[in-house]
Amino acid sequence: MDSFEAAGARFDLSAAEGALAQAQQPGLRPVLAGPGKELALLLGTVDGQIRIEGRVTTREPGFDGPLHQFMIGTDYVAPVFEALGRLFEGESRTGEPTTTATGIEVRTVTGRPLLDGRVTDRLLATVASGSLTAQGLRDVLDLLVALGIRRTGNERFLQGKAFRIADSVAPAKDDVRLDDLGGLDAVVSQLRDVADSFRHPEVMARWGARRPQGILMWGPPGTGKTTLARALANEIGGTLREIRSNEILDRWMGASERNIAKVFAEARGYREPTVLLFDEFDSIVSYAGRPQGSADQAINSVAGIFKQEMNTLIEANPQVIVVATTNFPDRVDESLIRSGRFDIKLAVPLPGRAARADILTKQLDALRRHHPTFQLLAEDISVAELAERAAGLSGADLAEVLRRAQLEKAMTEARGGQAGPITQADLLHAISRLSGAQT
Repeated sequence: MDSFEAAGARFDLSAAEGALAQAQQPGLRPVLAGPGKELALLLGTVDGQIRIEGRVTTREPGFDGPLHQFMIGTDYVAPVFEALGRLFEGESRTGEPTTTATGIEVRTVTGRPLLDGRVTDRLLATVASGSLTAQGLRDVLDLLVALGIRRTGNERFLQGKAFRIADSVAPAKDDVRLDDLGGLDAVVSQLRDVADSFRHPEVMARWGARRPQGILMWGPPGTGKTTLARALANEIGGTLREIRSNEILDRWMGASERNIAKVFAEARGYREPTVLLFDEFDSIVSYAGRPQGSADQAINSVAGIFKQEMNTLIEANPQVIVVATTNFPDRVDESLIRSGRFDIKLAVPLPGRAARADILTKQLDALRRHHPTFQLLAEDISVAELAERAAGLSGADLAEVLRRAQLEKAMTEARGGQAGPITQADLLHAISRLSGAQT
């Protein structure tokens, strides 16, 4: 029972016992690793019981045709279609409970399609602590896959993919700490102060000091804004809850406003330190204050609710801090990010030469730590020269340089060739190729 196949995908349950042990810890955590975002399975202890939440995200047929474009692109007609659709479809619906062969009572919550046709259906279950088994996880996964098949009408909608149950599905980057981040000393220093304020609430209370409630980070793509938020969550010993525009913006009138209110309502109930990350913040509130049509007015309403919720969040739950990231700060209304809502505003620019050298040093050190018994890197590597040649590249670009060099060596060996350690010439070649592709 270590593995099984469903909907054209393979599921590996060999590490299920480790995931079940982690489920005894408070808070929901993902335990299903795999490509894409079609499937998610979360486990954790809530109120003394094991909570199970499964999610399957698919795209409804017909949402990329001309009628869909007409509905979401015509300011005056779209609201009429949306209102009519609301009459017939209604809200997300919770179905009758289903009991699996292992005795788990599972409820199905049918989602509503978003603007681009994506829809997330969920399975919810609660079992007594210590009673969940690997077979129970298999039963829940079977039901989750069945939801996807029913929604898509495709019995092999996961064709060729592989998933596995693990005690921790986060890749190494999710374990990142502030000390691991190179080239961002000024930004890291301020985030470290925020982390210290979380760790010492008694000192904050004695002085009547209020820690920052919100942090806005802006800068070009790939400069590490999301990674900084992830590192902050790890520094405070908490979790990262990432919110994207497709979780907020909805084609039905009034739904976007309810979605943003629901996000904050859930945040008020978090029992452990949490970084609430609004990634690509401008895509959620970019038209605030400048309504031109129905879509703009909906975003304006979302922005208004966001302001109201931010005004009281820290008093309602001091365990939560809001982080917003954007590549386009000029698209965000200043009233949204004033002090009191976002007390810290940080620019995260492209790294200079010294910063690139720092980033590369830490990335190379991380590779050596992850491969202690294998000589991955040659002795001739000069970080200073690499940093000089990598002008204009971001931290994400530098990681891509290393990935390409690793892939080139792996493919050489896979084809039966001799692949020595990654050399300075290999890295310079990868930098040249990447820099050329961006010009």
